[in-house]
Amino acid sequence: MNRHGPENAQSFFQSIKEYIGEKMKLTGQGRELGKVDWKGSEGAGVVEAILTETVGNILDSVVMNIEVAINPAESTPHESALIELRVPGVEEPFRLDIDVTTLLRHSHNVSEIAKDFLLIAAVVYGCDKAVDRNDSSISEDRWKRDISIAIPVLFPDRWQSVADTLEDCVGFLTGDDWEIKFVASARDLIQRRRRKRRSRLRFSRPFEPDAVSLFSGGLIHSLGHWTG
Repeated sequence: MNRHGPENAQSFFQSIKEYIGEKMKLTGQGRELGKVDWKGSEGAGVVEAILTETVGNILDSVVMNIEVAINPAESTPHESALIELRVPGVEEPFRLDIDVTTLLRHSHNVSEIAKDFLLIAAVVYGCDKAVDRNDSSISEDRWKRDISIAIPVLFPDRWQSVADTLEDCVGFLTGDDWEIKFVASARDLIQRRRRKRRSRLRFSRPFEPDAVSLFSGGLIHSLGHWTG
C-alpha cells in the first residue's frame, strides 16, 4: 500500500474480490456449494484451486516479469550480442540490436562497466517499448506499469548495490514501478568482427624526393606571398 497508494491498493483488492466471486459462480455450476464440506478436504481443495488460479491470472498480469537473455551464440550486424526480451503474453521475443559498431569508431577500448551501462540502458528502453500501456490487464489507468526484470551484466554485485537508486531514476523517467535485479552474464556484449588490416603504401622503387615543403608554414604562406 505504501508503494502504490491506498486508492490503487483498494482497487486492486476489489478486482481480486470480483474475480473470486466469478470463480465461485462457475464452480457452483458443476456442484451444489451448499453441500460442500468447507471444513474438510473437499472445501479446502475448492478454495486452493480458486486461490491458485487467482494468483496466477491476476498477480502475474499486474506485474510484468520480463525475461532478459543474451543469446549464447547469435550476434547482430552491429557487433553486439543478440539481446532478447521475453514478455508475458507475447509469443515471439523482442530482439535488441545495439549499434556497437558506431561506438567502436569513437572509442576502440570500451571499459567493462561501460558495457554494462550500455546494456542496462538498452534493456530499459526495450522494456518500455515492449510493454503496452493501453492494455488494461497490465495498467489499470492505462499508463503506470509494474515491470520486473533481471539483467545479465559483468558486475552484478556492483550494480545490485545501486539498484534502488536506479529503480527510482528509471521510474521517474517512465512513470512506472520498476524492480531491477542483476545476474552474472555469460557473454560479452561487444562481439567484434575481424577487420582487414589496412595495407601500407608501397613504392615499386625507393622514394627519394628532391625536396620537401611543409604545407602549414610552408606552402600556404608561399601561395599567399605569390598571390599578393
